[in-house]
Amino acid sequence: MQATNEMRAFISHNRADSDFCIAIANRLKDHGVITWLDEQNLTHGELTETIMRQIQVSNVFIPIFSPSAFASDWVLMECKVALNLRRREPSRILIPVTAQPFVYEQIPSALFLWEDYLRIEAKAATPTPLTPDDAVTQLLRYLELLPRDDKNEPSLIQLQAGDLLQRGRALLAQGKYEEAFMPLATAAHADPALFDAWYCKGTALGRLKHLNEALAAFDRARLLAINEEKERIKKKERASDQDHRPSGWYGYGFALMALERYDEALSAFNSAISLDPQFSGAVVGKGMAQDKLGRPRRAIRSFDQALEIDQLAERAAYGKGKSLQKIGRKHEALLTIEHAIATDPDNPENWIVKADMLASQKDRLADAEECYRIAIRLLPDTPHYHKQASEYWTKLGDLFFVQKTTAMLGEALKAYQQACKLHSQNVQAWRNIISLTQTGPLRNNSVYQEARQRVDYLGSAEL
Repeated sequence: MQATNEMRAFISHNRADSDFCIAIANRLKDHGVITWLDEQNLTHGELTETIMRQIQVSNVFIPIFSPSAFASDWVLMECKVALNLRRREPSRILIPVTAQPFVYEQIPSALFLWEDYLRIEAKAATPTPLTPDDAVTQLLRYLELLPRDDKNEPSLIQLQAGDLLQRGRALLAQGKYEEAFMPLATAAHADPALFDAWYCKGTALGRLKHLNEALAAFDRARLLAINEEKERIKKKERASDQDHRPSGWYGYGFALMALERYDEALSAFNSAISLDPQFSGAVVGKGMAQDKLGRPRRAIRSFDQALEIDQLAERAAYGKGKSLQKIGRKHEALLTIEHAIATDPDNPENWIVKADMLASQKDRLADAEECYRIAIRLLPDTPHYHKQASEYWTKLGDLFFVQKTTAMLGEALKAYQQACKLHSQNVQAWRNIISLTQTGPLRNNSVYQEARQRVDYLGSAEL
């Protein structure tokens, strides 16, 4: 079943709070959120790797706070990982929920930064839980998963910058980029020195393919981070745990990548790495820039470095596999992509790369088809992903097309038609429909004419 939005939540808890935690998980799932909590019978090593992977791929982290949780090494480890990820990727959401009463003295020193985050709890002198139903309702509101009563809601300009940022982050996590943009832009206007607002605004603009505007927003975030550090040094303050400069350069680098300014992107990623040598995401970005600059061997070294820092580094094995393929090391490339799939089996891009590799091997066409279909199933069923799904269906159609039998050509036509249904401007798919229906066993004048008109229209629109 495809996800109905892009939100993925990791719930960190101690087993003493399982009932409370399961109630939250079930309600989140009812609202289309892919939710993960440790209820699996895994060995210690398997569990550690699984937890790390799930925290990384989740854009929402929900720790369940209680005295039992504070005594759990697992919960402390998970919270530390989530904080590090948030520091490097400010669009992530961290939202603690209080499950049992506690006093502030019970919070371990390792969690002192969590005192700065809003908690879902009752209004009381000391942290006190809401009922599970009330806690879930408040959490759903925070994550923008409940409909708003527009008549009784304040306008955006009446909200504080922090509230606007929270709303924008939640909408970003759901993949609702157009809806996220306005609260984030308003937050950046209300508080021009708010780094996270500019970073998240750049993220929304990038997803919406407004690439120059995204670059400007990330540039503003980058400059804010640099100025924050200058002020800290000027005031002779101690080094901050919230140094924004690495993530500022990181976001700026990916904005440059989207604009195909690869030399500048490489420089930006190097700046992020110089400030935070353990920032595996920036090292992966460096590898991607090197690959685009025609330096696949250097890219492979960067991807290997990222995997040394973090064996689960997102897109590192994926990027390495593509670079290996470019230099003709096809067997190694396939093994690397299979490692990427084992590390992150829910990432459709890994499956597409494997499918493309297998499609070039005549004895692996059935395997290639299976990989294309898995990739299609893994894409969220949201409008933002329809263009990408259309591209995947086109690839699947091409796989059938080259097999030339009447049955396979029929499957190819179905795939191309699905591609055009998802994205009506997919010119290549329309052209392939023309080729299939103009003559031969699939000749169909009405389908041919429709495709012909669509290609002519799209061609004139480009002019």
